[in-house]
Amino acid sequence: MDRTTVSRSSGRLALFGEIPDGDLIFVVYTEIDATTVYVHTAYWV
Repeated sequence: MDRTTVSRSSGRLALFGEIPDGDLIFVVYTEIDATTVYVHTAYWV
């Protein structure tokens, strides 16, 4: 992922970046612990 940010609508942590096939995605998530995240939503941009 290229950039960690915060979702403007939910205030949750988010990632924005390029995946291996070259597409750009935006993922909103919550960190559960050091190795686990809960993905709330993800979509292509």
